[in-house]
Amino acid sequence: MERKIALCVSQWSADSTLYAWSYAKQYFLRKRRDAQGVEVLSPLDKLFVVHVFKDGKKEKEKDGARWSGGGPLLPAMRTALAKFPHQVVELEGQSVHQTLLEFGAREAIDIIILGSKDHKGTVQRMVQPGGIGHASTSDTIKAKSKRPCLVVRPASARNEKMRIKSSINLGSLLGNEGLFDGAITSRLKATAPTVTPDELRKVCLAFESVDVGQHMLTWATKFCLFPDDEVYIVHCLSKSLMKLANKKGNEVGPEVVDEIESESINVVSNTRLKDDAKQGLVEFLEENSIDLVITGSATTSRFRKTLNLGQSSLSSHLLHHAPCPTLVIPFKGMSSEGSMPEGGLPPFSPDGAIEMSPRESMDTSAPAASAPSGAPAARRISVGNSPAAYPLTITSDGEEEDGQAGAHSGSRPGRTKSLRHALQSWRSIREALGNRPGSGNHLVSDEGEEPQMESGRRTSRTLPAMPDQEQNAQLRRQLQEQSNEIATLKDQIRQLQDVLKASQAPSRQDAAAASLTPPSPAAQAESIP
Repeated sequence: MERKIALCVSQWSADSTLYAWSYAKQYFLRKRRDAQGVEVLSPLDKLFVVHVFKDGKKEKEKDGARWSGGGPLLPAMRTALAKFPHQVVELEGQSVHQTLLEFGAREAIDIIILGSKDHKGTVQRMVQPGGIGHASTSDTIKAKSKRPCLVVRPASARNEKMRIKSSINLGSLLGNEGLFDGAITSRLKATAPTVTPDELRKVCLAFESVDVGQHMLTWATKFCLFPDDEVYIVHCLSKSLMKLANKKGNEVGPEVVDEIESESINVVSNTRLKDDAKQGLVEFLEENSIDLVITGSATTSRFRKTLNLGQSSLSSHLLHHAPCPTLVIPFKGMSSEGSMPEGGLPPFSPDGAIEMSPRESMDTSAPAASAPSGAPAARRISVGNSPAAYPLTITSDGEEEDGQAGAHSGSRPGRTKSLRHALQSWRSIREALGNRPGSGNHLVSDEGEEPQMESGRRTSRTLPAMPDQEQNAQLRRQLQEQSNEIATLKDQIRQLQDVLKASQAPSRQDAAAASLTPPSPAAQAESIP
């Protein structure tokens, strides 16, 4: 699938651009090796480097070509992009975000990459130009764009995998260009962020509605996922929905199950209960070292934003607090048409060169391989030692009243039936995996514990019960035991009463017979004085 990617740059030497480009090159862009084994950009990716000048001749003359100049950590744009065919687009407009949005719509851009500064606190936002209500360019584009946006903050890219190291070759970042003197090159090698090449990319899809989740998965499979990615599907549910999901509910259609079975995907189900779904999701991303999180976003009116009293949406919270870059897909940009490509993403280019994911392309020691054009690709999505597995994690948000789950986001498409759809999705996966073997981890339900399995994967037939459900189940068991004891005692009392009646029956009969028998003459004589 061909992709049009727009890398938005305000100043090439800025930290935001440094981390955005470094992350995009190592994690996001599709690369390949040509016949000589040189790493180049895949022809399936068309890269645009976009810069917006303010309206006015003075502004353009003042900025000129300086915006593309290099800095202490990043060479000039022409040098850094030497091995990446691209098109430089210089735009003019009074509003930066509006100009970028119009360009994205005009060129049918598939993904917009934005470098963002670290999130500012309330005091910093109050003293900055525009006041506390002034939103950053990345926030504004995310809120108004109909195109998916990948936002990379320095804090999200400055993690364990992209830490500053001096022992790794800087060629992957500089494009193997030796156009610098020894002092600058040694300085860059000592400070530039690089990526460890021996780990697969971990991608997390976080959604609330099953309809939105299916569209997100379809879009991600077409435009974002690589064949060797580890994919985590995170379903955010409320506590009220978690309670309903463990009770008897409506049986669901097999569309989700059929899709899973057709893709030969084995779902491993876990339950993560948190009072705050946003913070729980951030903790999940950090604990599992996720490299990219994909979520959806809805257009919210100013009136609804006022009613929310400053509470941020899930996508906005992830943009500012997630430990990894966030790819936001607007609901209004999702399309229900189309389906997943057969065999996953096309791994071979027309000239026979092998398409490579970012991790594979970094291994320069491996010889260049070749494959016949049109050869089928084996879709491999691995988690640990379990190939072809999509871990499923269900995250709960705050305690809500039954029937009111997700009321704060009622304007989102599909949210009117989100409770029923989410419950159906969960129950369908449980039914689909009910007969599969476990992985050695026993799961607990209201009926008790399941025995540990010696091999295979964990089944989601019985999900771990929530704390309040465990307490209620324990109370129900105690009440049932007491009821059984009372019933047993009642039976014993009835039996004793029957035995007592049976033992007293002969004595009563003798007494009645004696009362009916007339006294003897001797007894009558004794009774006369």
